[in-house]
Formats: sequence, structure tokens, C-alpha cells
Amino acid sequence: APQCPTSVSGDPALNVKRWAEDEDEEGEDWGFDLDESSGKLPVKEQPTDDVLLQLQLRRPGASSPEQDLDWDANSEDGHPPAERQDSRSQRIATTVPPDLKKFSEDGHSAQLDMDEIEVPANKRISRPQVVRPEDLRGSGSTTTFQDRFGKYQENQMDDELLDLDIDGNEDEEGEALQLVLRKKLRGQEERERKQSTGSWSEAEDPFADDQQMQLESLGLHGDGFAMVEAEMLRLCTQLDPEGDPDEQMQACQALEQLLLYHGEQKQNLIVHHQVLPLLEMLDSSRNEVVVRALRVIHEAVTNRQRQASGDYTGDIGIIGPLVDNMLTVGLVHRLLNLCSRDLSPAADEFTGAVVQNAALVLHSLCWGAEARHVGTIVACQGIPVLVNMLSSDPPLNHLAVECLWRIINLPPPTPKTDFCRLLARGKAAKKLAALLDNAFAEYRQSLKDKKGAAQGTGWFDVSVQQADKVASIFLLFSQADKVVKEDMAQPIVLQTLLGIVATVTEDLHHVLAGASIKILKALRNLSGDPNSLKALQEAHAVKLLVPLLSIHANNKSKLASEVENQVMLALYNLCKISKVRQEQAAQAGIVVSLQRLIKSNSPLRQLAIPLLCDLAHGTDACRKALWVYDGLSFYLTLLGMKYWDHVALNCVAVWLASAKDKRPFEKVLMRENNVKILTQTIIDADPVAASKLVPPLMNILECERLNQLLGKSQLVSELLKRLLNHDHQAVERKNILHCIRLMYERAPDPKSFITTHNLMEVLARVVNTDESLLVRERANELMQATLVNTVI
Repeated sequence: APQCPTSVSGDPALNVKRWAEDEDEEGEDWGFDLDESSGKLPVKEQPTDDVLLQLQLRRPGASSPEQDLDWDANSEDGHPPAERQDSRSQRIATTVPPDLKKFSEDGHSAQLDMDEIEVPANKRISRPQVVRPEDLRGSGSTTTFQDRFGKYQENQMDDELLDLDIDGNEDEEGEALQLVLRKKLRGQEERERKQSTGSWSEAEDPFADDQQMQLESLGLHGDGFAMVEAEMLRLCTQLDPEGDPDEQMQACQALEQLLLYHGEQKQNLIVHHQVLPLLEMLDSSRNEVVVRALRVIHEAVTNRQRQASGDYTGDIGIIGPLVDNMLTVGLVHRLLNLCSRDLSPAADEFTGAVVQNAALVLHSLCWGAEARHVGTIVACQGIPVLVNMLSSDPPLNHLAVECLWRIINLPPPTPKTDFCRLLARGKAAKKLAALLDNAFAEYRQSLKDKKGAAQGTGWFDVSVQQADKVASIFLLFSQADKVVKEDMAQPIVLQTLLGIVATVTEDLHHVLAGASIKILKALRNLSGDPNSLKALQEAHAVKLLVPLLSIHANNKSKLASEVENQVMLALYNLCKISKVRQEQAAQAGIVVSLQRLIKSNSPLRQLAIPLLCDLAHGTDACRKALWVYDGLSFYLTLLGMKYWDHVALNCVAVWLASAKDKRPFEKVLMRENNVKILTQTIIDADPVAASKLVPPLMNILECERLNQLLGKSQLVSELLKRLLNHDHQAVERKNILHCIRLMYERAPDPKSFITTHNLMEVLARVVNTDESLLVRERANELMQATLVNTVI
């Protein structure tokens, strides 16, 4: 039995054949081949590659949904492909379905060689009575026209319609045609009469202008247009969901081809009240009939513009009044029910074709219709159905992403966050993450197989474009409310996203590179949400993000710079208030990356400096990592940076205070260059900065050997000078007295320390002149302690 493929296989060009003419039968029989035993649709008729074509026609980054792929201006002759088509394509009507590739009238296309397709000599559907434009314009032989419509003739003498059937047997075709022609004739006579008397109004016939303009543009006048309308009405009256499947398939096929060649007849479905009977065909119990009905509906609601040469422009439009009518009588509800069918292996063999065709119609409505039409899909609970389709195989998942992207970007008043919340309620994040991961996996596999260039088209190209849209959706998720962020913060989602960004390289496809940046931005936004920090920690976000700083260290490309920016922002949010995540970052090697950013005067050093300083206040593992990269000396280099000097000195003091064995640290700090840096920092500090430097200096002076070395430097004289300066606050002067006392008590020769710095005289002036009682008391205590050495 024929199978319904749910994914693309083989050459896409060989799967898009819609119909073929049998030249041996002089073009009289055309249409789909049927299986001789079952009368069902053949495998090659399935619409998988129609979907691929429709997705490929959508230009990435287009300003409007209707924009499509353009021709290459640098082609061989500098003209669009439309001007190089065969002259016969000029005779095709102005409307075509958006899921067909540039078919000309003879069944050929620019991408499909019909000679390569074998047409089995089995049962064929008889050619439907479709009137082509050239038949009505009088081009070609008149025999075809007379053979087909010779028994109907208009008497030009008295404008009466005569039936010239010599057998006297009027069939259904004749009755329908007679009815339509008489109706048009009476309408024309009535309009002429009212116009002559001045009582005619445009409001009496709302379709008159549209029909007249369409007739004039196509060169259809008189009974030619009416005969096509009669044929369409005859086919519509044959539609019956409970009828014989073969007959219903033939009627649907003929109606589809009629609408293909005569797009001006589409709105007559409303005039003759045939919209609801057409939709009722979707209720048929036979899936192959439903497939045919879906193709008719897709052809009826879509409109593809044509150039003068007959070539397709690629612009997909929607016939508004017809869509309004179909939506009103339940099109969306039926489409969503069809898209929700089970695609398990136990399902009917044509179920996949039904779902794909229904999804294709839904996709056309989303991208070609107006915002109010798309809103109808949302109102009919279309988002949960589209979310379920995300886990399907191509092309269903691609169609679902396209539809969701269109819904999310609907114009106001509905905000994007509301649509994101609806997606989150349907647990869309997990399925979107899997879809995104598949696109990156396909690309990595193509590079491994050295076929990346060859896979730039087809489904691979579609997957790449979908990856960018999915990444944009995640970026919106990260800026939405709590419910949406909770859905995005699932462990499996975060692990997938982090695994994708961890493999960002320079040879990545430019679209995938852009998608990677959007994912990093989404993770950065999520790191700013307190409720998501624990989830990011459990997903090992810090360990996966830190290596990205070193991977792009020597790269000056725009991609490397953007990756570095987003990673630093995310790590800053993650590590700022958590010692556990600070330890994870230190063990992952963040110290060397932070030092590099600070030395290079990168704008990111405003984030790197506080993050590096926080490590000194972290766990022993953090300080151990700092020691490996000479973090103590690096902190001293930060003393020369304005606004960060007191922060760096405080890091040194905290590190010394937490160390069990201070000798290794003293050895580093007692280096001549480091002592000079400490002294000069205090000397150059203004009163405001000095008030922040003295407290950590008190902790550093607790180290005895370093204390003795600083006591011999200019630091003592500078501190005494600031003690006598009343511009400093009382608390600062009190702290200065404490520093002087520490150096005096640990001096190798206290008496020499007193005489060298004239300590007694300075303390006496403070006791007698300082305004602060607390300062005077501390100065008096120090002076009493020095009396012993003074007397001796």
C-alpha cells in the first residue's frame, strides 16, 4: 500500500510533481495517477516538498510576511528568470497556489525535468472540463473550443440563449451553463435599463466592479467567463463527503486545476454559496479525499502574483473575503483538528498527508492573511496545537515554528509577553530547545562530513533559518514574566542551550552564529532573575560559560567580542552574590581571563575587577586559584587605579587575615616594588580615598615583618601629617593613631622610632588641639605608652 512520508527523502525536485499531460493522448487526459487496485493517491503526490518550497520562498529578515526570494540580478543576461521562460507560460492565468514550483502550461518547470519521471500506464483520471484562457481569447485552433462548447450558442440577433443539442438531451453541464448565462444576461439587461433611467447604484451589485476588472485584465468577455463559472459550479455541486471516494477525488482535482488557471473565479465560491460545502469535505471519512479537499482550499484562499511573462513573482497573498467567509464557518477549527491527528506508526497511511496539507493551509493563513485572521487562529486554541507539532518530524515542526513566529509578532494591542505565556503554558521551551539543538547538530555533522557547502540548500537551509527564529523566541522568553521564565529554566532546556553555546566557533554558519548570540543574551537575561539562579547553577552554567572567555581570547572578530560581552555579563550576575558559584568559576579558570581583561583596558574590566576582588572574599578554593596566578601581586597593581585602590587593598587585607600561614604572603608583600606601591598609594590618596585605605592598612600591619619594614618607610611621616590635618574625619584620625601605635609596638627600636619621627611632640599637639574627645583620649593613651622609652 502507498505510504505517506513525513520527512524528505531523495531529490526534492522529483517529489513536487503536481500533474502531467499525456502527450500521446493530445493533452486530453491530465491529472494524478491512481493506484489501479485502490484508487488512492500515489506516494509521489504527497506535499512534503510543497512545504519545503513554501518555506524557502520566505526570505530571511523580510520586512513583511509577503516578501519572497528574489531573482539574481547578476545572472547570465541580467534579467529576471521570468523573462527567460518559454512563451507558452504567458498564457497561464494570474493566480497560482503558493506550494507549486514555476509550472508552465506544458507541465514543466525550471527545476523539474518531466522526461525523468515515469508515468505508469494505469488508471488515470479523465481530464476535467477546465476552460483555459487561450481557449476564450481565441488563440490556437477553434476546433477545441467548438468540440467542447459547440452545443451552447448565443443568438446575437435577439440575445436569447439557445440549446443546439441535436440529441435533445440536456445533461448537468448544459443545465448549469444555461442557468448561469441566463442569470448574467438578465443582470446585464437590468443594469443597462437602470443606468439609462438613472436609478442604478453600485451598491446593488457589490461584485460587479471586481468581476468586470478581472474579465478585462484577462481578456475574458461574454459567455467565456460564464462557461468557466458554470464548470466551477458543476464541480462544486458534485462535492459530497459521503460520496464515492474516486468520484470525489476527481471532482476535487478538477476544481483545484480550474482555480489554478482561473483565479478570477475564486470569489464566486462566495457568490454561489459553495464555501461551506467545500469545508464539509474535510469531514470525509476517507483521508485521501480530505487531502484533495485541503489542496482545493489551499488553492482557493491563496493568490500568487504573476508577471507579464507568466512567471511567478513569489509573493504569496490571501484572498481576504474568501478567508473571512471560511473562518466564519469553521475553517480554523477543522484545520486544527486535522493537525492534531495521531502520527504514530499505527495511524492510517494517509494521515501524514492530511496533517501536512492542513498545516500548509494554516501556514499560508498565518503569513498571508491579515492580523485579525491570525488572531482567529489564536482564539481557536491554535497555539497548543502548534506547540504539539514542534516535536514532529520535518516539515511539520518547521511549519509550526513559522506559524508561532508570526503569532508572536502580531501587532498591538496584544503584547508579545502574552503569547509567550501561552507558549509556556503549553511547555513549548523543551520542544523548541530540542528543535534548536537538531539544527546545530546537523551543521556540525555536515562539517564533519565535509559537505557543509553542499548542504546550504533544501531542508538544511530551512533548519538554519528556523534556528534563528527559535533563538529569538528564547530571547523573548528571557524577558517575559515569571511563568515564562520558569518554563525556560527547566534543567533539560538550560542544559541544551548551554551545550549549544559551548560549541560556538568562528567557522559557524553566520545565521547559526547570530542564533548563538541570541541564546547567550537569553541566558544573560535569565541570570538577572533571582528565581532562575539556582536552576542555572544546577545546570552547571558557570563551568560551561567560563571556557568561552579563553576560547576567543586572541580573536578580534565581531563574533568573539559579542560572545565575550554576553558571557561576562552572565557570569557577573551569577557569581556576584554566591560564594559557591565563585568557587565554580575559579576552578574553571576564570582568574586568568579576568586578569587579561583588566590588563587590556577592555570596557569589560568594570565587571572583571569586582568579580576578581570578590574571589579574595570567597572560599579557600578561590584564594588557592588566585595564588596560582599570582593574584596577590595583581591586587597591588590595582592600587594605582582610581576608585579601585581601596577595594584592592581590602582584598589583600582579607586574604592575609584568612591565611593560617602568613609567611608566604609577607614574602610577596615585602618585595621592594610592592612596598613602594603600598607607600605611594597612601601618599597620593586624597582625604576621601584615604579614609577608605586606612582600615585595610590596619589589618595589613598585623603582619610583624611587613610592619617593621613599613615603619622604616615614608609611610609613618605621611600618617602623622594626616593626623594633624583636621580636614580628615575624627574616625579616620582615630584609625591613623591605631596604625602608628601598631608600628611603634612592633618596631625593633621603639626609642629610635619615637625620636626619628618626633612622635611625642606630634601626640602632644593632638592632645591639646584636636576637637574630637575620642581622638584626644587615644593620643593621650599612646603618649603615656611611649613615656617608658622616653624616660629610659
